[in-house]
Order: sequence, then C-alpha cells, then structure tokens
Amino acid sequence: MASRNELAHALKSTDRPHEAVALFEETFAGRQRLLGAVHPDMLSSRNDVARVLATTGGEGPPERQLSAITLLSQKSMINFADLSRTGKPQSPN
Repeated sequence: MASRNELAHALKSTDRPHEAVALFEETFAGRQRLLGAVHPDMLSSRNDVARVLATTGGEGPPERQLSAITLLSQKSMINFADLSRTGKPQSPN
C-alpha cells in the first residue's frame, strides 16, 4: 500500500492528478479495511483522496471529507492517548 500511495503522490505532483485518484482511493480503502477508521495512516489516506478530488473537481464535496477527517483525527488522538496510558486501545464510538 505504501508503494501505491507514493506512486499516487508522484502522479499528483507531476500534474497527473486524474491518474492519482484511483490509486489514492485504493490505498484509502485498503488502509480502512486493515487499520480501522481512526488509524493515523488511514486518516492520511482519506485526506489524500479529499485533496486530489479538490484539485480534479471529482465527485463528492472535499469540505465534507476534510471535516470528517478532522473529527476522526480527534477520536484517533483520544484513542492513542488511551493506548499509551493503559496499554489498551479504547473502542472508538
């Protein structure tokens, strides 16, 4: 997944964002499936999708995606703070 994500960033930075969309979306879906909804890497992938869609005019309002990312990031910080304090992750609500 990391290689796919790096390739997507390379495509986006070389003015080929439309080609990057599918790779960012695949990375996001894979990380969400494997890591869960509030893992920092998954949130980063969701952010990548929102940003590339904003530059390409793709489907879905990027503002709503970015707002959701902010909320999930806050949950993630709480979850990982609990993990470092107790050694057990708190279940996200």
